[in-house]
Amino acid sequence: EVKTRQRGQEVVLSLLGPGDLVGEMAVIDDSRRTATATAISHCVLFRIDHLGLSSSLGTFAKLDGEFRFDEGYWKSAHVEVSIPLDSLNLSDADWRRKVLEDYLKAGEHPDARFESTMLVPDDGRMKTGRLSGQLTLNGVTRPVELQLRFNGSNKGIYTKLRRKTGFSATTTIRRSDFGLDKQLDLVGDEVRIDIEVEGIEQKR
Repeated sequence: EVKTRQRGQEVVLSLLGPGDLVGEMAVIDDSRRTATATAISHCVLFRIDHLGLSSSLGTFAKLDGEFRFDEGYWKSAHVEVSIPLDSLNLSDADWRRKVLEDYLKAGEHPDARFESTMLVPDDGRMKTGRLSGQLTLNGVTRPVELQLRFNGSNKGIYTKLRRKTGFSATTTIRRSDFGLDKQLDLVGDEVRIDIEVEGIEQKR
């Protein structure tokens, strides 16, 4: 789920995979009454150097968990999500199998998990900030920081006057920090991760 806060209301957005257009979002006012539902999509993309010749790109199709966000008070935000590693999408089936078995060790630790500790805005405009937290990968937990952008929340004719909310986030990790150090001379150590989340309010 992703939860945002609009004009004293807490908005809950369920996280679904690309192409999944039915989810749930609860807008809860101060009396905790559920008022709406939503549809949402997301994309988790990563890139890593391959043989010094190009970047190998991939995505994960599943992202489970929740994101609570108060537009007026960022420090109250909380994120807790997990990614099933077997939802990996790559252009080549043999390369996908090798990445899962040898580079991610998904058979031993099938999920990557992230839980935030703090979201701090960069300035008073409350549009970008730093999301700190703990990432667990291959059974190893390390602190990470994501650069987060609140892309906005609005209504329009293309959403039938329903509220649409969007976020972008990016970070870079070293796979060796998580004990994933196979063939560092051939496949890069640094992994860039880009995340896009978008939700659309739907009246019940």
